[in-house]
Amino acid sequence: SPYTFFNLTSGPHTIQVFDAVGCVTVIYSVTVPAGPDLTSTATKSDVMCNGDATGSITVNQPVNGVPPFQYSINGTTWQASRIFTGLTAGPYTVQFQSSDGCSGSLIISINQPPTLTSALTMTPVICNGQNNGVINVSAGGGIPPYQYSINGGSSWQSSASFNVSAGNYSIMVRDLNNCIITRNIIMT
Repeated sequence: SPYTFFNLTSGPHTIQVFDAVGCVTVIYSVTVPAGPDLTSTATKSDVMCNGDATGSITVNQPVNGVPPFQYSINGTTWQASRIFTGLTAGPYTVQFQSSDGCSGSLIISINQPPTLTSALTMTPVICNGQNNGVINVSAGGGIPPYQYSINGGSSWQSSASFNVSAGNYSIMVRDLNNCIITRNIIMT
């Protein structure tokens, strides 16, 4: 009667049949074809501010293979969750495996915006006690457009200039991703 072999690896195998009285058949060569590759796709969220760990990768469940699936980043700890958070910028090898031992991988790169920068220039107050000094802010990097604050972030404006009297000021620049840089200046 027919016999079925289970859990064979792909590749060449030989089969020889023995009956109850010791008769032997010829050796049959059989090649078990490899199954389909375990494949998947993933989505990512890039880092919000340069140097932060706000990136994430979400792996879509593989379309073939036997659930449940396990997932890993760069060959470290395996987990049941398809979501990886708290990632810094850089390349990641996302690995996934099915319960029957099939595995696959993807390379995903998390990007980051350029470093947010700012520079301040000033035009001094003309006479003591007057409010005619000017602080100009030049912003770069990050993700434009920029907003500017002179009051610790209580209010923001799109203008990069402030009319001020003599004193100490902290100027904040905020980009589209809410990344903030602060610069101090003494107005004379």
